[in-house]
Amino acid sequence: MNLSQKQLGDLSAFKKLEDRFWRINNLYSILNKDGVVIKFHLKPVQEKLFKALWYRNIIPKARQLGITSVMTIIFLDAVLFKKNQKAAIIANTEDKATEIFDKIKFAWDHLDEDIKKLLKLSCTRQTASVMEFSNGSKIEVAVSVRSKTIQYLHISEYGSIVRDTPIKAKEIKTGSFPAVPAKGLITIESTVEESVGEFADMINTARERQREIENGGLPLMDKEFKFHFFAWWEDADYKTENVALEISTEFEEYFKKLEDNYDIKLSYEQKVWYVQNQREQKKDMKKQYPSHIDEVFETSGKKMFDIEQINQDIALLKKNQQMICKEGDLKIYEDFIDGERYAIGSDIAQGIGKDSTTAVVMKFGIPKNKVVATYRNNWIEPDKWAFELANIGNRYGECLIAPERNNHGWATLSVMRNFYPNIFVQSKEAKFSNITLDMLGWQTTGGKISGTKPQMIYELKSAYENGSLDITDPEILYEMRLFDKEMVNEEIHTEEMTQHFDLLIACAIAFQMRKYATCNFTESTKPQKKTWFGIPIEQLNQTNDNKILMP
Repeated sequence: MNLSQKQLGDLSAFKKLEDRFWRINNLYSILNKDGVVIKFHLKPVQEKLFKALWYRNIIPKARQLGITSVMTIIFLDAVLFKKNQKAAIIANTEDKATEIFDKIKFAWDHLDEDIKKLLKLSCTRQTASVMEFSNGSKIEVAVSVRSKTIQYLHISEYGSIVRDTPIKAKEIKTGSFPAVPAKGLITIESTVEESVGEFADMINTARERQREIENGGLPLMDKEFKFHFFAWWEDADYKTENVALEISTEFEEYFKKLEDNYDIKLSYEQKVWYVQNQREQKKDMKKQYPSHIDEVFETSGKKMFDIEQINQDIALLKKNQQMICKEGDLKIYEDFIDGERYAIGSDIAQGIGKDSTTAVVMKFGIPKNKVVATYRNNWIEPDKWAFELANIGNRYGECLIAPERNNHGWATLSVMRNFYPNIFVQSKEAKFSNITLDMLGWQTTGGKISGTKPQMIYELKSAYENGSLDITDPEILYEMRLFDKEMVNEEIHTEEMTQHFDLLIACAIAFQMRKYATCNFTESTKPQKKTWFGIPIEQLNQTNDNKILMP
């Protein structure tokens, strides 16, 4: 239907055409589920996303919420109303790419001709996957896109791409992401297929940043991903009306937990819809139609820790915040008490913005041990961390510190050994002799037989679940909730990962120190003499040959 002269007058004055929100809700047409042509209008979920978009966006979600559909309209609108723009949509399959491109073509073909004339727009080139316009802009849909510069990039079902075609996922990460400038737009949406892998890492990193911001941390930088999540119950269509259904006790308990732990209050019609669809989806229901983001990780893999207990503790910590203060990146839950036993475990990273350097301060007691302080920073360099870590140790009575002796831990230890007197020493049998070597720091190794990781994780699990360990920082609990049993036999780090369970590992190391920590530094309770390869630290500090003992 053509616009009236009065409407054209309004539009020509740009009173409405300058408003992108108005354009998206009034200019474009789609086919509904019944095959009827209708004007596209943002649904509540789509509008929520539209208003919350950042330069980089990661969007785990329930199925069929129309996220890719709204991004196709947003991208088409952008290339039509801006000159020399390039938009690209990457789909997980060729068929899906064709389906998405057909929606774009349909919206263009049904755009009012008077609007096209007003904007002096025409399609100058069209293929099976590309449309180019007379204003120099173009939009493309494919399973792989490489370009020097793209202003708008959307990836659909990235979780499936990571799982099914990891080589393609790497191409997207290394080729497509860098093509978008800092002020460009990237949106990545998918159901969550696995609790590990690139998509899961990106989600957890974005969630971690979101929690930091909520706790007063620095705002997002342009190239950091903003976390969004959309549950099934946020879509008004996901309800069943005029059906009488008796809801079982099991489902009622589930719905009550949603309300108690997540403040999710469902109507009777929503509950009926969920019960009916669960019968069809069975074990995949929480993955395909999650009620909250944690469900998608809880249901994948075999979890090491008791998920029910973790969720209850997180809910309690939300209601009763235990942190008494925060000094920089150090969160303090309890100050030092003279005469108590303390120790610190530390997981050390490279300090380049990927995985984090962490520390967990633990107080040991009977009947309960307690996390009293935590630290996390993904930019601090290992040598500088030595001074920060020592400061934390001094704050807690010059307590025992166990830095993880990994590639980056060597740098911390080589600095810290020169001025901090209470570093953990781990005895190690030499491979080709019967000599026992004393090594500074804690070494975390995978492996079913000789690895230290299984022992430290299982002992932490036992203490937490029998109530003898009080974990006060919810960030540790978040990592515990994601940790799968098979991970205990894996090596800690691969450089491609961003989710390394850094706080969890630091916490497990700290808990191991309960076997070695002492109360204070009187002569009767002074810790074991510290050595490096059997040579006292005091002697090392007096010799010029220190470097030969370092890797």
